[in-house]
Amino acid sequence: MLLVNTHLLFPHNSSFCLIRLWQVYKIIECLEKFMVEHGLTPVPVILCGDWNGSKRGHVYKFLRSQGFVSCYDSAHRYKDEDAHRWISHRNHRGNVCGVDFIWLRNPGKTHQPLSLSWKEAVLGIIMKLLQAKLCEAGESAKEIYRQVLEMGCRLSFYDLQKRLYQLGFTARSAEKMVDGEIKDLLQSFYIEMDDLKKYSVFPPSTSTDNVITHTTNSSNVKMLNCVSLDANSASRYKSVLGLTIQGASLFPPLVEQGMWPEDFALSDHAPLTVILRPRKISD
Repeated sequence: MLLVNTHLLFPHNSSFCLIRLWQVYKIIECLEKFMVEHGLTPVPVILCGDWNGSKRGHVYKFLRSQGFVSCYDSAHRYKDEDAHRWISHRNHRGNVCGVDFIWLRNPGKTHQPLSLSWKEAVLGIIMKLLQAKLCEAGESAKEIYRQVLEMGCRLSFYDLQKRLYQLGFTARSAEKMVDGEIKDLLQSFYIEMDDLKKYSVFPPSTSTDNVITHTTNSSNVKMLNCVSLDANSASRYKSVLGLTIQGASLFPPLVEQGMWPEDFALSDHAPLTVILRPRKISD
């Protein structure tokens, strides 16, 4: 078993969502390299900590695309859409949210290749922010479409970070990406633009949100068969051990109902406990 305890970048401000996504990407990348370098057989991976993002955020969706399940949500049979069922933190502003997770990925769990999933997530953020900026300016659907295409045509390696800053990211948000990652991301952006150009005009009843989502979904379809090698190689091992989620709880119990007790002063985070049991995945 591989276990990681982490605390992603604070604050919750959306301008830091890219760097939090990058942090998770690097954590998983390091784990995959570690397993290869040490010749490890497939093992369960557990990621736990304060993710500074809820079930509605990009980090949650990214981890789900990588085959991880939230132990607490799985134990209580909550769906990805059930973001209001529980909380684990009351911040300094008095706002409550669910940001503490224990994630589990068992051997053989199918998922998108890491780099493709990462690029898709980042491009999704850029598209969404660009759309929001143009909508705030009162632009029409056709004008938004035109500007998105032009952005793809004009974008270069040297001004990608500048574009991100204009969309609300801070300099700190992108500074940790190495040149190779930025170039790789830029190439993927052009591929996304090629997909988008297939739609010469927006259908009359279709919003820009639907078109951009449709483009992203088309990339999803292309990548469905690109699963991790672990899924294909797990059968080579006579006995692969995984973990079953037996139960999970938050303390104090009131937070499990989405409310923060006023008399709880032990911490501004509710401790999360998960019970796991070993099991054989293949014989």
